[in-house]
Amino acid sequence: MYDSAMQELNHQIRLELPHDSMTVADIIGRAARFTRMHYRIFGKIFLIPLTLYCIGWQMLYWLMEMTDSLVVRAVVVVLCFFVILSVFYWMRVGSVAFWLMVAGKEDDFGRATKKANRLSTLLVFLPNLILELIMTSWMTVLIVWLDEVSNVSSGTDKTYKAVAIFVSYFALLLISILPIRIFQLVNLFFAYHMLVSEKTLKAGLKQTLQLLRREGWLIFWAFNFFVVVENLIETPNWLGLMLESSLVSTAQTNKALTAFLAFLPRLVLEVFTGVITWSVSTVLIPLFDNELRVRIEAKDVTDSLSRLRQNST
Repeated sequence: MYDSAMQELNHQIRLELPHDSMTVADIIGRAARFTRMHYRIFGKIFLIPLTLYCIGWQMLYWLMEMTDSLVVRAVVVVLCFFVILSVFYWMRVGSVAFWLMVAGKEDDFGRATKKANRLSTLLVFLPNLILELIMTSWMTVLIVWLDEVSNVSSGTDKTYKAVAIFVSYFALLLISILPIRIFQLVNLFFAYHMLVSEKTLKAGLKQTLQLLRREGWLIFWAFNFFVVVENLIETPNWLGLMLESSLVSTAQTNKALTAFLAFLPRLVLEVFTGVITWSVSTVLIPLFDNELRVRIEAKDVTDSLSRLRQNST
């Protein structure tokens, strides 16, 4: 499967960019169809990293619950930080390598990956890595709070702390669902221009800012729309998490084994939906960039014709 997937990626993938303007829904639909047609390729790029990413988050939760030692918890946090951030960067390198292939700048995925794995890629995606670090830190604090609540004997104090954790957790979800995911798409948009579309980082930054200036509202609403679609795709993940929590909380004996067995189906589900959303977003960026260029060129032509008519009269 590895050889056939790489052969397909090296020789058969062609992302055709339309010459006519499309709606945002059509662009997302085209990206989804392209992903479905080449699912083996995107599985090769994202399957292992996403599996490690999900396991890294789960291990952070489990290991923090298993010990009260401050030193051990600090070591656990550092190790999980390293796994989560490293795998996140690994997936972004995969996205850039794919862009290099479809842009015709590389004809071998191995060389494209080596070209994508450079300091400039790390710098461009640094804001995203910092956000992942903040999210992981916040989750760590919530885990510590949860552990404190379980050790509180007073019913009133326990209720207050449980409510605080509940509010904080859903605030974390709201922030990750909308603003952070939109920011991640914007970061991908910048990365595409700075690392692939243009020759230099400076030229890519200038081009991206120009597109934001001319089509800022379209970019904002398009990315909002995609984030909504993305979260609809991931709805089964939240349902699985609720079911897992219910099974673990009602287990009478051997809760550790119950937690592990309940986590496995959710891991499969999260990796499956994650491969879909990461793949579609990777394909979406060059398609949406092409759409912006088509619209801007059409506007420029229309403006030029309007000026010619005014001058002729």
